[in-house]
Amino acid sequence: MPDPSPKGRPKDAYLWAYRDPEKGAIFFDFRIGRGREGPSEVLAGFGGRLQTDAYAGYDEAVRNNALVAIVC
Repeated sequence: MPDPSPKGRPKDAYLWAYRDPEKGAIFFDFRIGRGREGPSEVLAGFGGRLQTDAYAGYDEAVRNNALVAIVC
């Protein structure tokens, strides 16, 4: 996808942070957009509980992986 921003202008981007307290692992995922694709791709195959800020972008991952959603 071509970059629609004028040359030299700031661009919005997002750094998603994921943490697995059982394994002590932290994962950062850099995305240009804030859509549901990021969480859906990262959480594919994950099972268990998912604590989030209730942002709707996680809904697809929760449904597809039969996760238990825990909001803060």
